[in-house]
Amino acid sequence: METLLSTEMSEQRIPPFYRRYIDLIDSNLIVHILEENGREMQEFARSWSAEMTAYRYQEGKWSAREVILHMIDAERIFACRALRFARRDPTSLPGFDENAYAETYAEDERPFSEILKEMEIVRSSTTALFSGFTEKQLKRQGTASGITLTVRELGEIIAGHEQHHRKILMERYFPE
Repeated sequence: METLLSTEMSEQRIPPFYRRYIDLIDSNLIVHILEENGREMQEFARSWSAEMTAYRYQEGKWSAREVILHMIDAERIFACRALRFARRDPTSLPGFDENAYAETYAEDERPFSEILKEMEIVRSSTTALFSGFTEKQLKRQGTASGITLTVRELGEIIAGHEQHHRKILMERYFPE
């Protein structure tokens, strides 16, 4: 009964744009999922040619390269939130505007291989971070963008966000 109530309260407090990521993940396997997702995304993105990284499936949409940069930025932000919540930082954290961040991506002239290396390092760091959290720390809460989340939910958002974007890349950018 307590678990059911806790799940119901969690569903009410988490907005749909985060819920869609969390619902993709088995939270008991968060570290394993982060490791596996990271390997799968790396393998997929390493298969792209330079032309493919610039591809946009529709005018006004991000290029495949920009999607990867967005995933890196979002993971860093959510991992930072997780760390701060786990360490009992009482600060209510601000949101971030993913589209404003993406406007700067055109300035990025690094080779795509360097971006993939960065993505790999960020995921390795995130996995190490979540591997070090105790069960008690995973249950700790904090507020970001006016939304109360647990450390565990932030891990689920990171993993689900990547799955969400990988699916879009596979279906809309590079369908087989």
